[in-house]
Amino acid sequence: ATYRYTLGRDAWAFEQLLTFANVSATIRCNVVKLKETGGLWVHSPQWPTGEFCSLLDSLESPVEHIVLPCNAIEHKAPMKAFTEKY
Repeated sequence: ATYRYTLGRDAWAFEQLLTFANVSATIRCNVVKLKETGGLWVHSPQWPTGEFCSLLDSLESPVEHIVLPCNAIEHKAPMKAFTEKY
């Protein structure tokens, strides 16, 4: 499941539960709508599941910037799929 929380000031947090073998962790993605262009800045994108994409697309702005915060596998793994989608 993917959850979206409003952080205020045109900012949102998206959370997904990620499971590797016996380890589960909640992964957070932060999205900010840029004042200058109206586009989205996406920090640590998640797997572009139907649910995640529906929540992101409902913001009605194009993704302009994608930031990979580190090279940890839980952050790197969805990058290719996300960049191909957006």
